[in-house]
Amino acid sequence: MLKKILILLLLIGCSSSPYKEGADPYKGALSSAFNQIDGSKRGIASTRAIIGVDSRHLKSFRMLVFPAQISFNKKRELSDEEKIEYGNPIVFNFNTLLAGKCNLLKRLKRYNSNTFFGGRKFASSKMCFVIQGRRARPKKWGKVVTRLNRDDTLAIRIFIDESFRPFGKSIDYALDKGQKAYRTVNLKMDSQESLSSELSQFPIDLPNLLDPIIAQSIRYGAVRIPQDLFVISQIKSKVKRPICKSGQQIDFKDFLGTKVMVDFCKGNSWPTTIHTNNFFAILI
Repeated sequence: MLKKILILLLLIGCSSSPYKEGADPYKGALSSAFNQIDGSKRGIASTRAIIGVDSRHLKSFRMLVFPAQISFNKKRELSDEEKIEYGNPIVFNFNTLLAGKCNLLKRLKRYNSNTFFGGRKFASSKMCFVIQGRRARPKKWGKVVTRLNRDDTLAIRIFIDESFRPFGKSIDYALDKGQKAYRTVNLKMDSQESLSSELSQFPIDLPNLLDPIIAQSIRYGAVRIPQDLFVISQIKSKVKRPICKSGQQIDFKDFLGTKVMVDFCKGNSWPTTIHTNNFFAILI
């Protein structure tokens, strides 16, 4: 709450809009801050943007994740944002480990690619990817500060095709507190499902575009950003990538029945934003 008050005072002081008696100062500052994002970071996007994985755009990228600091239940709707507070953002780094024709990757042993893609039939032109995500660790005095507990997730590798169809994920868990030694758990997935972060804060929620229900639900609209002063101020200072005014919106439910909202700007082959019950994430 204290950080919201400080941000509120800062934004009110910087706003050029006149104060109206009786107006809600928080909402006024929020509107001003959101309009500043509109003007400084939002570009024009065509509604004919094509979503899907493209290896030219997925060599490496980062996402800024704001953990939701409330306890959700399954009946809560994501649109009910007034009761949600977000914690300090976390940076996650992603890079593509393998990219190529699926029929090639299913024969490779590297990163256990054959374990996940093997035994499946693919069209000759179908592309597949192995993408790894890691949480960026903070630095102090130039050295990385490692605060690890037993079973903390060190890295996640996901195995998907160009339509975000999932084949599995490989997760490295810390073996003991403060140790970088890890154990790896491989999880094969039903390729008819959509990839989910489940209860973690790794932003890997991807809609399976071959699911006919999801394919028919794609619509166009503004990229959805929480109406939260802290989140908006952090986006203004840390997100350098332009945020489009009009992109593609997809809402779906993961296998746990949890609602997920993802938005794509043209040229972004990974979701520009991901919004779940556990976090809000945006491409940096």
